[in-house]
Amino acid sequence: MRGHKGAVRGLSVHPSGRLALSVGHDRALRMWNLAKGRCSYTARLEAEADLVAFSPGGDAYALLCDKLVTLHSAAQEGAVIARLQHNRRVVSLLQQQDGAALLAGLDDGRLALWDVRAQQQQPVLEVRKAHGCRIRAITAVTPACDGAGPPLHIATASSDGVVKLWDSRTLSSSSSSSSLQELAQVSTQGRITGMVLSAPERAAGGAATAAVGAGGAAAAAAANGRQAQKQNKQNKQKQKTHLQQQQRPSESGADNDEQQQQQQQQQQQQVSRMQPSKQQQQQQQLGKLQQRAKKQKHSNAAAAAATAADKTQHLCHGCKRR
Repeated sequence: MRGHKGAVRGLSVHPSGRLALSVGHDRALRMWNLAKGRCSYTARLEAEADLVAFSPGGDAYALLCDKLVTLHSAAQEGAVIARLQHNRRVVSLLQQQDGAALLAGLDDGRLALWDVRAQQQQPVLEVRKAHGCRIRAITAVTPACDGAGPPLHIATASSDGVVKLWDSRTLSSSSSSSSLQELAQVSTQGRITGMVLSAPERAAGGAATAAVGAGGAAAAAAANGRQAQKQNKQNKQKQKTHLQQQQRPSESGADNDEQQQQQQQQQQQQVSRMQPSKQQQQQQQLGKLQQRAKKQKHSNAAAAAATAADKTQHLCHGCKRR
């Protein structure tokens, strides 16, 4: 689908799966009809947006432009609901299920919480040192895992590859930064640019089982980078083993070919030894001819001698008669 004149900076799909919003370098906000695969609406923005995100209910969306976050109504043609400001650059966003609060990840590793209903530009809560560097992604555990109601857990991921799981029930405008409870932490040993969290369906074991399942799912999602590296190593090892197995038959085949050639040469040598060469055959034939000539010569000489003897006898008889 073509539409933006430049790079696309952010994309968000509506919870219904039928629509999507995108922002790009061209300072345009585009709405896409995913069923028809075409752009259905375009709006010009005052500044280049870094991120767009639908609310969980799909009735609003947020636009992120550097340090400013604006909330817009999807039903009222993008009317501004709230403007939220911070003195640090905002990198990632997460809206609560009811749309009453918005959580943002900052470029210095802090988490900031705004109360949308209070219409205050400054955050009402900040979690300092939530991460050691910029928080690139914030996502909530799906209600299918936590059960009915708002999600009980959220996961955050930073550029240094660290993923953390938090208890979202302790993150509210009435709580302090020290009360935010960190449940788990995993290092993926890689640079994270985004995160998608998936979890199995809730087991019939109560909230404790659901919490354990959610934590395990988040840990599994957090370890995707490390598992991907291990999988790549395993795949490379399998490819190497496969190539070695392919080379072994070829090498054995080459050895067999050499053995066959040697056997053929030996057979040819044996046959050549058994069969006389042309020169030997010619010599044998010449020897036979010479033997025949000698025999013929001897027989001729014997015949000549017999003839001479007969003549001598006839002469002798003639002399006696006289």
